[in-house]
Amino acid sequence: YSLFSDDSICTVARFPNKYDDGTDQLMEAAETTSISTIRLTSPIMIKRMKRYHDLSGLQIYGQITFQWYKDTLSVGSYDYETHEMYISDYYTARSAMFTGGLRWEILEDGTVGYKEDIFLCLMNVSEELDVPGEYWVDPATSTLYVYEPTGSYHMVIKDKMITMNEADDITLCGLSFYNTKDIVIDAEKCHGITVDLCHVRVCGGKFAMVFDDHDPGRDLDFTLTRSDFDLGYDAFLSLYGHDTSQRIGYATHMNALIDNNSFTNYGLYLNEESAMYISWCDDVRISHNEFINSGRGAVFYGGSQNVVMEYNYTDRQMVNAEDGGVFTTWNDFYHRGNIVRYNIIKDVSDQGVGGFGLYLDDFSAGTDVYSNLFFDCNGDAVVVHNGRDNLMRDNALVNHQSESSPFVVTLTGLYRRESLGVMADVDKDYLNNWLDVYALYEAIPALKANAEAQWPEIFTLSTDPADWDSPNFVLARNNTITGNRFFNKVREVGVPTTEYVVKYSTIEDNIGYTLDENPIFVNPTLGDYRIRDGADFPDIHFESIGRY
Repeated sequence: YSLFSDDSICTVARFPNKYDDGTDQLMEAAETTSISTIRLTSPIMIKRMKRYHDLSGLQIYGQITFQWYKDTLSVGSYDYETHEMYISDYYTARSAMFTGGLRWEILEDGTVGYKEDIFLCLMNVSEELDVPGEYWVDPATSTLYVYEPTGSYHMVIKDKMITMNEADDITLCGLSFYNTKDIVIDAEKCHGITVDLCHVRVCGGKFAMVFDDHDPGRDLDFTLTRSDFDLGYDAFLSLYGHDTSQRIGYATHMNALIDNNSFTNYGLYLNEESAMYISWCDDVRISHNEFINSGRGAVFYGGSQNVVMEYNYTDRQMVNAEDGGVFTTWNDFYHRGNIVRYNIIKDVSDQGVGGFGLYLDDFSAGTDVYSNLFFDCNGDAVVVHNGRDNLMRDNALVNHQSESSPFVVTLTGLYRRESLGVMADVDKDYLNNWLDVYALYEAIPALKANAEAQWPEIFTLSTDPADWDSPNFVLARNNTITGNRFFNKVREVGVPTTEYVVKYSTIEDNIGYTLDENPIFVNPTLGDYRIRDGADFPDIHFESIGRY
């Protein structure tokens, strides 16, 4: 599946021809009675199977809800009467489906079934070689067939290029890495690694570089500068903290700088990860980078603390994925102190699939978002799902296409009028998470002291369900949205002000202008978004954004 032609990723011959946006291109195709057997239910796909002369090499790939399979499944045989596919690689099927997000249940007759429909495509079928850029590999002869071959083709190797374990103080400078289906640099328990002036191109692995630090007593001391990453199936960089970092005030101290790099043409196939995956980390600076043309987004910083994302330029993000954002954090209260500032976030979801400029998932906390320019976000510019202690201030949101470029703040059933005072199951889960956190702090005084020194406010919150209607309750949203400027076709401020949003948050002094009204920018019609002298708006140094 890792074939590249010049500047594009080739796709294996398949039906339907387009499915990567994860919306309506796949066939609602199947059901199952075991891990090894999938029964086709789509009349269109059943009819398609009858036209194939050779099923050798046939594989399936698809999604359930928004969860993509992370592997293909080989079809060993097909019964034309029962429409059942037998999956020959049982362990791959079990790994890709059973643990990959599919929801199983034991049926009354003792068999296993899905709780939700499966959406599939058929892959590596010779008769589907009908679209430019497609290819097919004949497994019997190991022959590669390409539809209308043009340009220079690159097949990738399977092996990792550089593997480091417990290695310290290493600099990789001026190197070029081409054509791998695996990780380019895989480093575990390493410290003092610098990657400078390197070029990574054509990477078919889930990550191009992985740095995994399990030594809580040492900083990672990782530096990535002046390097270029281009043409990747999925993400380019992964930084993992250690296991004990899943509690506030105690994350892996990375001391990581990711500065002055370019990340282009990535996540265009699997749409699983952003360019960077930052997990359970403390002290990471991501600055002056360019992120261009991505199936998903730029930075995912789940469960991390003190991650600063600044002076980055992003363009054409969330091209294929409908869930998430250019900058995304997942749904937990464990991380604090993250900052998103001085970034240009341009042309989000320009193909209209979905996705947002900034996405703070359910129960995210402690992110400060200020002085960014959101420019033509076809999805919502900023979405905050049920989080608390997030601050969105002094951002400019410009949308030439739509009526508004809104912030969106949503609430769970805990604060909905129709269920006022009734805690939803998800709220109970997160309340229990908070109770676990506080219990851990009481059991480990040093950990509590560390957290109290950084974020004393979390120790003033109530976990008593009787206090559910108090702003001091741990699940009260307590977000601040203030001083933002909206430039749209109409003078609309895209921030909701419903009773229960306002009750637990501060939403004020957000101003809307039409595109013709412009008290802030020098000349936006000509693309000059410098701040006018004397404008009532913090200066954003656009000349400093991006690479230098």
